[in-house]
Amino acid sequence: MYKGESAGAVVVLVYPMHTSQQCSKCGNIRHDLNRPYGIYHCKVCGLTLDRDLNAAMNICNMVLIKIGRGTPEFTPVEIGALTAMVTSINETGTPLR
Repeated sequence: MYKGESAGAVVVLVYPMHTSQQCSKCGNIRHDLNRPYGIYHCKVCGLTLDRDLNAAMNICNMVLIKIGRGTPEFTPVEIGALTAMVTSINETGTPLR
């Protein structure tokens, strides 16, 4: 976190729990998923995709909401505002492109 801040980037913290269980399209949460990997299929809207991709999309949606640059189709539990402008958002350890 300190490296991003020292480089002038704004760091946004996201609580990742249940991001692979929540549908990135409609927000439905499936509590019956017993493996941490595989395919996610939403029984409500029919979305089917890789669980890791679904989780990544949920995390991206959470970041966009926190910085005030997006509104997903569902309402998250927590919406926070970030006072600074964000120039780039990168996962820890991911090289800047």
